[in-house]
Amino acid sequence: MKKKLICLALCSVLFINVASADDIQSQLDAQQRTMLTLQNSISSLQNEIQSLNGQLEELRHELSTVKTDNAALKELMTKNEDIAEKKESGAEVRSQNGKTDGTDAQTSAKGENDPSDSGQKTDEKLKEVTPDAKSEYEKAYSLVEKNDLSGAAKAFADYVVKYPDSKMTPNAWYWLGQIQYKLKDYDAARASFLNSASYKDSPKRPDSLYKLGLITLAKGDKDKARRYFEKVIKTYPQDTSANMAKKQLEKNK
Repeated sequence: MKKKLICLALCSVLFINVASADDIQSQLDAQQRTMLTLQNSISSLQNEIQSLNGQLEELRHELSTVKTDNAALKELMTKNEDIAEKKESGAEVRSQNGKTDGTDAQTSAKGENDPSDSGQKTDEKLKEVTPDAKSEYEKAYSLVEKNDLSGAAKAFADYVVKYPDSKMTPNAWYWLGQIQYKLKDYDAARASFLNSASYKDSPKRPDSLYKLGLITLAKGDKDKARRYFEKVIKTYPQDTSANMAKKQLEKNK
């Protein structure tokens, strides 16, 4: 009888130990699954953070171009006001080249069919922005701010046709290209950015060249895209477009 009781006790102990071992293993398996889930979540969050950082940098870059455009408009407004005041007083206003201010200003422009193309320079006479031209430009730009992309595209397209030689024409081509790029009309955007980039002194030229690189890259021509990015970095090393171009070069080695 005692032996039976001892055997039963031993069996109970063994059963308890086996049950405990199984329970511990189940807990360990559950913890491992939880750890894997957490690791996957952390990895996903890290990817989202990297994506958001990239979007933030793009937004900062776009903000920089907007500030440049606003500064150009303010400068034109101030200049036009000064000219009007001097004309009213009968003063003769002369530009740095000795011509009367208000006459055509000469600007060099270069075709940018290819960033490595040596091309011949062609002189373009850019006229002072008239009140009507300024008003139409501001109306078109206000549509961009309201996110009315189709309306803004039509307004800027009308502007470059109506005022092909205005000092704000390079900017109008640039914003037309930006809108077309956002709408994924890459062929039209390429033509607009090429027109904007043809004005060598335009503050929009660095970003126009950068966008030409992005469009060319999207079309699968990595070599030509690289030349656009390298041109931005070499020609405009201090511009925010150069930083963006460097990242594209690193990303597409």
